[in-house]
Amino acid sequence: MNKKVYTLSELMNELVAAEGILGISNVEVNVGEASTSQPKSKGKGKKKKKKKKDFTKQEGKQIALGVANKGKNLKGKYFHCGNRIRLKKKQVVDLLVMLQVQQSLQLRSSHPMHGVLDEINENAGPYIGLVITFPTEELALIDSTFFVPSSEILWVDLTGKEVQIGTIKGVGVNYVMTGEQTVNAGITVQILLDTFDIIGIVHYGIAGSSNDSLYIGDISVPNYVAYTGSWTLKEFRSAEENLTELKFGNFNFPEKGEDLLAMIDFTPQKLYSVGKPMEEVFWLPIDPKLFNIASKLQDVKLQKCVNETYCLPETPKVVYGLRGSTADIYLDNAAYREFLFKAFNVSTVDEESAAIVMTSLSNGVPCAVFRGVSDYAGREGLLSSN
Repeated sequence: MNKKVYTLSELMNELVAAEGILGISNVEVNVGEASTSQPKSKGKGKKKKKKKKDFTKQEGKQIALGVANKGKNLKGKYFHCGNRIRLKKKQVVDLLVMLQVQQSLQLRSSHPMHGVLDEINENAGPYIGLVITFPTEELALIDSTFFVPSSEILWVDLTGKEVQIGTIKGVGVNYVMTGEQTVNAGITVQILLDTFDIIGIVHYGIAGSSNDSLYIGDISVPNYVAYTGSWTLKEFRSAEENLTELKFGNFNFPEKGEDLLAMIDFTPQKLYSVGKPMEEVFWLPIDPKLFNIASKLQDVKLQKCVNETYCLPETPKVVYGLRGSTADIYLDNAAYREFLFKAFNVSTVDEESAAIVMTSLSNGVPCAVFRGVSDYAGREGLLSSN
């Protein structure tokens, strides 16, 4: 039977047409693992040798895979989702029927690389998902030498995010760098949970201090975080409500007064979770079991000096049970910093924690957060943020 090579857009058009015939929807395409085996030649004459491909060096659509045994026999080790898919026309309909049955399974089972991902999960899973934000935080992990990369598959690239596979103290750990702010953080954690066998999320990073008793180098382990970047901007001279409100006129300088920006109400988030009705929440709780485990670190002694030249004024401490604030805002304003502390009793401000905790709650996966103070969010501190 003749075969046709479909581009992804052409394949989708075929699928849409087939959906109309079969009367079904919500179809996903499952691409099998790539193989380094040689295809059989057609017709008479000499067989042409086809050069084996290193699938990790091709330009992939979404996914790549890093392996430890590079240079050895690569069959079954390198997987690649490229820009073209070779299918018989009948196979399009077959895929529709097959994938309709599988559509209720997790992404991990319907992913183009489900074979290698299942291998990762079965060989060393379940895992702790370690979530960080940007390269400086990853560098601290690497320098600690606690993380030991896998001897088989080093990393998997999922939608541009490299998930590193390995262990810490013999426990399976997959760590990923989300990028900054809530959208990146939430999407990355969801991909991590959909793809791997994750039993818990641990998130660490830096934060600004909105509490005058927290200094640079101190570590906060909050028991609640909130997303404080969701507002209702009220009309000028509108009636007050029983919500926490910020009146811009109270911050006029040199005297308080009216302001055409009026005020903002801080609004709760809609939390959707497995087996529960949607609920509106403002404070997102940290999993109590993980919080209790984290509290056992209270006797850990933190370094006061980086070297002989750079030292903190005080020995840093680990503080438990405070509250954290998340917004897509880099806070460098003393007045708003003071407002957050007085209105919400918030001790740290960052751009990702609430998104990570909320995604974990939605999936029923426990989560813990550690935030180290790196600046004073606009207040003149005891030590320059640099």
